[in-house]
Amino acid sequence: MTFNESLELLAERAGIKLPENKSFDDPNTKLKEKLFSIYADTTIFYHERLYKPLAKIAQDYVKKRKLNSATLEQFKIGYSGETNELYTFLHNKGYSDKEMEIAELCVKGKDGKYYDFFRRRLMFPIMNVSGKVVAFGGRKLDDDDNPKNPKYL
Repeated sequence: MTFNESLELLAERAGIKLPENKSFDDPNTKLKEKLFSIYADTTIFYHERLYKPLAKIAQDYVKKRKLNSATLEQFKIGYSGETNELYTFLHNKGYSDKEMEIAELCVKGKDGKYYDFFRRRLMFPIMNVSGKVVAFGGRKLDDDDNPKNPKYL
């Protein structure tokens, strides 16, 4: 945990409201908070996509693995789609290309366009001890045996 995260956790436990103007912020705090925000929005995006008709392959996999609705909800398991749907979603929410790159959710292709890093995968948000999403794991759902397309990312 960073200093700020520790301070916020302890203040919350003690029932103390911290002042809005945090003069103890380090230079990376704003970026870190932005990344937490991007990851939170991405978690919701992936989780909601799991229940859409275009995620049939993921829905079938989840049924085969006998994951019930409570488990899917508790762990916010989701589905990443094709090409650049996440990029479009995050861009429309106001995140910059640089922020998405730093979050490692979108990558710039040789053509200069941005593409989603995770495509056609069952998505697992990875959380820190504070319950904030800090990364994602994705499991491939198709039968592609290409070593450039690993089973897990």
